Amino acid sequence: MDRAIHLLYVPTLCCNLSCSYCYLGKQTTEAALKKDAQRAVQTLRHTLDALKTAGVLAFNVSLHGGEVTTLPAPVLNELFGMIRAHYLEHFDALNALGHKKSAPHIKTNLFKFAPFYDLFDRHKVSISASIDLPLALHARYRTTRGGHQWLARTHDNIRLLAGYPHARKISATLCGEHVDDIQAIIDDIWFIHRELGFDMNQFNLMFAFGSELNRAAKGEAVLTPATPEQQQRLYDTLHAAFMGTELEEGLRRHWFDEFTPGYCTNAANCGERFYLLQSDGSVYSCVRGQGIPEFRYGNVFEQPILDILDNGARQIRQRLGGERRVERPRRGIGVDHPARAAAAAYGASGHPVVLVECGWPFGDVDVDVDVATYSGSLSVAAALVELLTTSPREALVQPC
Repeated sequence: MDRAIHLLYVPTLCCNLSCSYCYLGKQTTEAALKKDAQRAVQTLRHTLDALKTAGVLAFNVSLHGGEVTTLPAPVLNELFGMIRAHYLEHFDALNALGHKKSAPHIKTNLFKFAPFYDLFDRHKVSISASIDLPLALHARYRTTRGGHQWLARTHDNIRLLAGYPHARKISATLCGEHVDDIQAIIDDIWFIHRELGFDMNQFNLMFAFGSELNRAAKGEAVLTPATPEQQQRLYDTLHAAFMGTELEEGLRRHWFDEFTPGYCTNAANCGERFYLLQSDGSVYSCVRGQGIPEFRYGNVFEQPILDILDNGARQIRQRLGGERRVERPRRGIGVDHPARAAAAAYGASGHPVVLVECGWPFGDVDVDVDVATYSGSLSVAAALVELLTTSPREALVQPC
C-alpha cells in the first residue's frame, strides 16, 4: 500500500437523542434510517475495495453517527464482521505501521447499549461512550427525541460498561454552560469512578463547537462553546483536584487528548489523512465538516477514490491559505502545558500562531511534519513561543 488513511464511517445520520449542542442539526431527524440500513454495508464494502485497488490502506475504520445503534443488529453484525476481516487481511501492513487494530470501534450515546451488549462482546467492539458532565446537565441537554431525560438509564448503562471485557472509554461533551460548575464535574467524575464502577482513567474531555446547522435546528436554545479562559480554568482546576490521586494517570494521559495532534489541530495536512464517509457515498473532512458543502470532497459512487482524497487535501490547504511545509523529522514535542490547551481552544480570538512540529504523532502514525494553526490570544502566542523556544526539544514557532 502506498498511502494510509483514517476512515470514519457514518452508516446513518439518524439519532435517537436530541442533544442541545448537536453539530448535525436537522440531519439527525431527517435521515432515512430504513434507506441507510439497506445501503450501509454495501457502501463500506465498495469503499474498502476501491481504496485497496488504489493502493490506499485504511489503518483505522471506526463507526460514528448520528447514532450507530439505531441500525438493526443484523446490519451492525455485517459491518463489524467486515471491519474485522479488513484488519486481518492487512494484518502485516498494519503491524508494520505500528497499528494493533483487530476489532471494530464505535462512538455511541449508550442509549441502546444493553440490548446490543452481546453483539458488541462477540465482535470485541471497542466502545467510546459519550455523556455530559455534570450529569445534571446530561439530563437537561441530552434528551430523547421526545424531550425526556433518561439519566437513570445512563447510570445503568455506565455500570454495564464498567464490566464490559473489551476496550472502553467515556468522553464528556462540554459547552460553556457545562464548565460553569467545575466542582460538579469533579464530583461526578468521582461518582462514576467510585459508585458506578467505571475506571475514569479511561476518560477524555470534548468541547462542543459552534455550528450553524445546530443554530438553525435549535434557535435560541443553542448552547455556547466554552471560551479559552473557561477551558484553561477547567484544565487548572482538574489538575489541582486529581494530581496525586488514583486518577492522576488518566488526567495526564487521556483526559486532555483533544488538545494533542491526534485530534483536530486545524492542520494544513489534515485533508491528507482523515476522511469521513457517509452511507450515501459522500465523503467529508470530518464531523466538523459533515453536511457543509465546502467540506464535501466527493462521492465514492461517482468519482475515483484517489480524486476524492486528493480533492480533500487540496481543499484543506486552500482553506488554510498555504502549502504544506516539509521538513526532516526531529524529536517530538509532546509538551504537557496549559498554554498548548489554550492555544488549541476552539473559537479563540486574536492573532493566529503557526506551530510547525516535527516528528509529533498524527493520530496513530508518526509523520514527517505537522503544520498546525492555532487561533490564540497574544498572551497565549507569547507563552507558546517562550515555552517552545526554551525547550530542549526542537520546534519552530512563527507568528502570522
